[in-house]
Amino acid sequence: MSKRKLPPKPKEKSVGNAASRMGSPYDKIIKENFTKSLKTIVQDIGGIQIAKSQPMRTKMQHTKERDPDELSRITLVSGEEKILHSEAHLKDENDINWRMCEYYAMLKRMDDKTPIVQFIVYIGSEDPKFITGSFQTDVMTFNYNLIVLKDIPYQTFLEAENPETVVFSILADFQGEDPEKIGQKIADRLKKLAKSDSNKEKYFTQLRVLSNIRKLQPIIDKIMANIYKLIDISEDPLYVKGIKEGEDKGEAMGEAKLSKAKYQDTRSMIINTDFDDVKIAYILSVSEAYVAAIRKEISNLQ
Repeated sequence: MSKRKLPPKPKEKSVGNAASRMGSPYDKIIKENFTKSLKTIVQDIGGIQIAKSQPMRTKMQHTKERDPDELSRITLVSGEEKILHSEAHLKDENDINWRMCEYYAMLKRMDDKTPIVQFIVYIGSEDPKFITGSFQTDVMTFNYNLIVLKDIPYQTFLEAENPETVVFSILADFQGEDPEKIGQKIADRLKKLAKSDSNKEKYFTQLRVLSNIRKLQPIIDKIMANIYKLIDISEDPLYVKGIKEGEDKGEAMGEAKLSKAKYQDTRSMIINTDFDDVKIAYILSVSEAYVAAIRKEISNLQ
């Protein structure tokens, strides 16, 4: 058996949870949706058949503090109890194997009798070089389960019954199919599953943001523009007032001629994310003044 090359030992540094590791603007979306997608990821892909799950406290501290993304005590269909530890990673950081080993050791100190199963869900667009699923030292071999999202058929996520999981379809394997057609399938599925207009806006926004990981945002923008053509917002008081202010002032709402879809995207991001004006302006390619003005109008109507 050939030995895997051991990653270089990392320099000591503080490590937070998935949100701090992934960085804006993806952190909040991935963190929120990851929790609700674990059934698909762990059961349908990882093959761990869970009958019952109970969340465990997430902070672990002995000499270091670690904040796992998802930590649960699970009961399998067979009746066996295990501790499930799952992490989502966008970046292929060179110390992750060591970190997973640290998590394992800390969990064993908490409970040395219950078997532990660990998963990393890698969301990056390139093949991981450092996140290997296993490594060897001179005295031990360490293994954990690795799921690379871009290698999983998109249908696995598209056919899920919750929109949080469906959104991850945009990060999966399109299997040679036309990205625009896949994007349309995802949008249609989200429309079907969303329970309200506000939820639909939320998941469309998530889809648009995550699509940028795969450089597919222009395609999703085109799909969103076609969808919003079917939604008449011309009577929306925010839209009407925003256009009027833009025409009158030419400054605070300087993008008065922006499409309705762009307005709707901006409004949706303000309502459904905690992004600041700078981040929203960057993602949507509008000015900060435009975002600030719409945010102010939303606040005034609440």
